[in-house]
Amino acid sequence: MGVEKGRMNEVKFRNTELADLPHVVEIERASFEDPYPPEYLDMLMRFSQGIFIIAERDGIAIGYAVASTRERTGHVLSIAVNPKERGRGVGKGLMERMIEELKAREASKIVLESKKGNPAIKFYLSLGFRQVGTMPAYYDDGSEAILMELDLTKTRLDSTYG
Repeated sequence: MGVEKGRMNEVKFRNTELADLPHVVEIERASFEDPYPPEYLDMLMRFSQGIFIIAERDGIAIGYAVASTRERTGHVLSIAVNPKERGRGVGKGLMERMIEELKAREASKIVLESKKGNPAIKFYLSLGFRQVGTMPAYYDDGSEAILMELDLTKTRLDSTYG
């Protein structure tokens, strides 16, 4: 999967369980200035059209990715990795697993929004996403969002990403 050599066996990717909520909330709060409230994350875990993936090490969640599906489009709602675990390929592993899950649900593309200037944009580009537009004043603080898209009909999961 995309996890640093030597640590790959330590990180497992799986669908979330409600018992993961406290760890997800902790990761969310450590990762974002304006984190989602626990009630929203709980709702996303229960959402039947959603995909909520956890990266865990030693039974503890260290990252998550959540997406929804509608028709043939996957929409990445959030991805976060515990700050202490960043730079080790966990985020890439989460996104690769998300791409696999969305392909299995017959999605033909994935979309996401990222705050303009966010270093994560480079990460998404490395996975094959492309910038397709902007959304002015998208975030609560008035910041612009960069709209990104990945065409799953042309995407291969291999070492060409990252």
